[in-house]
Amino acid sequence: MPTYDYECTVCKARFEVRRSFRDTSPVACPQGHQEVRIVIRTVPTFIRSGGSEAEQRPWHQKPGMDSAMADAKSDLDKALGASS
Repeated sequence: MPTYDYECTVCKARFEVRRSFRDTSPVACPQGHQEVRIVIRTVPTFIRSGGSEAEQRPWHQKPGMDSAMADAKSDLDKALGASS
């Protein structure tokens, strides 16, 4: 069963919930508030090749990726309606 991260929009508490893909029941924060949103986390991804050590670095540590990651996060925040 997958684990989902949530944040309460009232008290800002962050918590995890294990639930089935099919479970559509409402989620409440530990303090009982019903106003919660799902938090999307990134997972590190490593790309390995037979090349040099620089090519074997995780994709997010390669030159120029800091600005690309910031742009992607900004776009995601805008799409989800979050404020920076």
